[in-house]
This record gives sequence, structure tokens and C-alpha cells, in this order.
Amino acid sequence: PKALAEIRHELGIDKSLPAQYLDWVGGIFHGSFGHSYFSQFPVTTLISQRIGATIELAVLAMLIGLLIAVPAATLGAIWRNRVFDGLMSGFAAVGMATPAFVTGIALIIVFGLKLHWLPTQGYVSFQHHPLESLRSTLLPAITLGISVAAPTLRILRASLVDIGSASYIRTAQGKGLLRRQVVVRHLLPNASIPALTTVGVIVGHLLGGAVVVEYVFARQ
Repeated sequence: PKALAEIRHELGIDKSLPAQYLDWVGGIFHGSFGHSYFSQFPVTTLISQRIGATIELAVLAMLIGLLIAVPAATLGAIWRNRVFDGLMSGFAAVGMATPAFVTGIALIIVFGLKLHWLPTQGYVSFQHHPLESLRSTLLPAITLGISVAAPTLRILRASLVDIGSASYIRTAQGKGLLRRQVVVRHLLPNASIPALTTVGVIVGHLLGGAVVVEYVFARQ
């Protein structure tokens, strides 16, 4: 009992829950998140050791997601085709409904185990070997990029359809501009505003989802 009491006092869990919470919040303002119960190291130290890999993964995933969503939505607005619209709707629905770790496992099986195109686990520092770092990050970045592209594509397509009936769009079409010129110059810049708001919300979820994907691809 004496040893147990000493451990509880050392961990700070002998206090009431409100007192523990206030101590933790007070530590945050001083840059201290406490110590890990598992490794006994400061949480700040553990975060600093892994934040670089997580930020690299999140940035690359965001880039891949936007490179998928924006061209697809733009092409859908220029080239009105039911089959292509159905494919985009299906991609958005499946991408939003499928958990990131399920997508990651599927990509590991296809591109790692079957085709042997990309490494499926491990992390290489960008400072030590930039090319290998990108190769090791590409597969998990595609996994997260799909979860970014799906909601972005859905919001952007809806915004393009909504703004497409605006009076200034009809005026631009009446002036004889080509459909792609109307979409790129007038429609897309205004329709991107709601999508940018959505991307800002996605960034917060992206960092949390990156942790799960990092475990799937053994990037720890």
C-alpha cells in the first residue's frame, strides 16, 4: 500500500479529478503536457520526436487530396457527362464512408504485396534521404489523401452547381466565352470559397487521422 500511494502521488492521480485537470491545463500554458504513463518520458519530448514525420505526411496527403478533388470537380463542370458525374459521386461516397485504415490495408495489399511498387512500412527522415522519404511517405499519404479528396470534391461540386446559375455566369456565357474559360476564370474562383472552409476543418481531422495511418504503415 505504501508503494502504491507513492506511485499515485508521483503520477498526480491521488488528487481529485478537477485538481488533476487544472494541473494539466496549467502545464499546457507552460509548455508541459505531463509525462507518458507508458514510457515515462515527457509528452512534449515524445511529440517533438515524431511531429516532423506527421507534418510531412499531412502536407503530402493534403496536396494529393487537392490534386484529386480540384481537377476532378473542374473537369466535371466543363465536361458534363453522366458517367463521369456518377464516378465522382461514387468516389466521394466511398471515400467518405471508408475508414482510412481500411483504405491503407487495401493499398498495402495491392501496391506493396502484389505489385511491389512502394514500401509498406518504415520511415526515412527527409533530411537524411529526401527521395526515400517521399517513397516511404507516398502510400500512407495517398491513403489520407483519399479521405481529404472525397469531402472536398463533394463540397466543391455542389458549390460549382450552385454558383453555375448565377447571373454573372450567364453573362460570361452570353459574351461567347468557351465553357472551360467560364469555369476556370469565373466559376471556380467563387466556388472555391466554401471548399476552402471545408479544407480548414479537414486539416484538424487530418492530423488525428495521421496517427492511425502511421500505425498501419509502421511509421513509428
